[in-house]
Amino acid sequence: MAECLILIPTYNRPHLLLDLLKGINKQIPDYRLEIYDDCSTVSYEKVKKFLENNVKNYGFHRMDRNYGRTKFWQLHQRMYNDLRGKEFKYFLQILDDMKLIEGFYPRVINQFNDCKAGLLNIIVHEDLHNILTREGCAKVNINGFSYWRKNWLDLCFISTRDYLERVKYSCPVIPEARWRKGRNMSSGVSTVLTTTYTRNGGTILMVENSLLIHTGQQSQMKPHRKGYYSHL
Repeated sequence: MAECLILIPTYNRPHLLLDLLKGINKQIPDYRLEIYDDCSTVSYEKVKKFLENNVKNYGFHRMDRNYGRTKFWQLHQRMYNDLRGKEFKYFLQILDDMKLIEGFYPRVINQFNDCKAGLLNIIVHEDLHNILTREGCAKVNINGFSYWRKNWLDLCFISTRDYLERVKYSCPVIPEARWRKGRNMSSGVSTVLTTTYTRNGGTILMVENSLLIHTGQQSQMKPHRKGYYSHL
C-alpha cells in the first residue's frame, strides 16, 4: 500500500506534466501515481519514458475519446471509479500545470492532519486570494498556519478515502442545459463535487499560503461541438 495516491488529469501539456512529475518523484517518498490523458493530440512519450525509468507504482491511462471541458465530469466519473479497491492513506489530486513548492510533502501532510478538515485545498492563486478577501471569508489559525473558511472544493487538494466515499467514487451529472449559457463556461466539476461532498458531511478548508505554484498556462480543454450530447 502506497502512503499517498496521486491523481492527475492531463491534456496536451506533457512538458508541464513532466516538470510536475519530476517534483513529485523528488519530494514524495511513497506514492502511487494515476495519470489520465484526455486523448491528447500531442505526444506524451517523454512522460511515459520518465515513468518507466523513475516511478515504481503508476498507471498511465489514455482515454479513447476526448471528454473536454464539457464532459470533464465524465472523466472524473471514470477516474474516481477506477480508484475503488486501491489502498492508500492520503489522496492527492493535482492539475497538470502545477509545481510543488520546496518542502511540499511534509508541509501538506502536517497541515492536513493539523487542520482537521476532511479536505484541504492546497493552492491559492493571486486572483482567488483577492476574491476571498473581497468576500470577507473568515480565517482560522491552527498550529501556526492560517486557513480560509471557504466551503469550496478546488481541483488541487489533499484528502483521504473518506472524500471518495462521500462523493461515492463518482461525479454528479452536469446537464447539457448548463452549456447553452455559453461555450466558455468552466467545467462545473468543482461546483457539483463541492455540493455533493459537503451535503454528505464533508468539511473543507483552504490554505492561506499556497503549497503549489501555478504556472499560469491557459487550459487546453475545449467545449465540444454543438450536438455533442445527442449521440451519448
